[in-house]
Amino acid sequence: MSQREAWGAALIVAAALAGWGGAMIEAVVRAAQSQHLVLYVVVPVASIGAFLVVLALLTGVGGMLLLIPALIARIRRRKLRLATCWITGAAAAAAAPYLALLVFFAILGAAMSANYVRVEALPSSPDGRGSRTRTASWRQPARIFS
Repeated sequence: MSQREAWGAALIVAAALAGWGGAMIEAVVRAAQSQHLVLYVVVPVASIGAFLVVLALLTGVGGMLLLIPALIARIRRRKLRLATCWITGAAAAAAAPYLALLVFFAILGAAMSANYVRVEALPSSPDGRGSRTRTASWRQPARIFS
């Protein structure tokens, strides 16, 4: 195994771990949203999960760019190697726009780190003054419907 193959495999393993971490964080965020909670660790937790997805996408692509040419070069038959190169190139060309959209929307999700503002209308007061409102900004998160 060459150094290039080892780095490619290591990047693919890192991408798998980052993708798993992003998926777990997204599951936690969905569970919290079902109870009308917003989770924060300096920034919203959903942004951290989206950042991990961006990291997984980019390291996965880097790992494949290192690993696939090295593995194709191991094929001994010339015609089979050329066919594999053309098929891999066509698959990469077909996947490039989809991957670009995935990375774009994942970056948008990671950059959405501020301004979670929730407004809650409380029932009107007994003296008929109307309703009161409570707000929670990203600096002071609050439970919704508490």
